[in-house]
Amino acid sequence: MTDSKEAMFRRVERKALTHMHHDYLTTRKVRQAVSRFHFDAGYAILSAAAVKDDEIEQVLTALLLLEQGLSIHDDVDRCQSSDQGLIVLVTILTVVNIITFW
Repeated sequence: MTDSKEAMFRRVERKALTHMHHDYLTTRKVRQAVSRFHFDAGYAILSAAAVKDDEIEQVLTALLLLEQGLSIHDDVDRCQSSDQGLIVLVTILTVVNIITFW
């Protein structure tokens, strides 16, 4: 990975984690992480399409936030049924936060 791509990943990761973090999800050990695979795939596609770096960064931040919101259901299935509803609610609130960010 080139230095500029690595630096972009770190910036995207920092922005995404700022918007997706929620204390309740942390307490319940629900994964709040940026997918390196999805970053690399998105970066390759956008670079091949000759999209400018600043636009790539914005698109990838949004993509990774949405990917996180959609993938939380994997973690919800592992939780006690009494916690599942609250986790889904917090996830919805997190996604709403993401949408209002954009």
